[in-house]
Amino acid sequence: MGKITKFADWESQKYNRKVEEDSINIKKESDKPENAALIAQLADVVKARKEAIRNKDDYEAQILEIESKLIKLDIERNDLVKKKADLVSARDISATERKEAKTNVKEN
Repeated sequence: MGKITKFADWESQKYNRKVEEDSINIKKESDKPENAALIAQLADVVKARKEAIRNKDDYEAQILEIESKLIKLDIERNDLVKKKADLVSARDISATERKEAKTNVKEN
């Protein structure tokens, strides 16, 4: 037979494992240089757009302006996805730590 553990000890071990797994997942996600590549691409597009404006190539300048806006939206999307993941993790942690107060009101 295995060693008997208290429920509180088991729960704290479970919580600690969850925190370690979350920190490893966050590190893996932060290692991806998605935004760095997009920012470098954005700089190239902005430079090409300025060159097109200087050469009086209106259509090409407008196309490059739209391309730069799309890249900025991709950067913002990546930031929002990361923020969403952080909030989901915070929600899960708070669900395990917090105890909601009981009321006398009965729910249907």
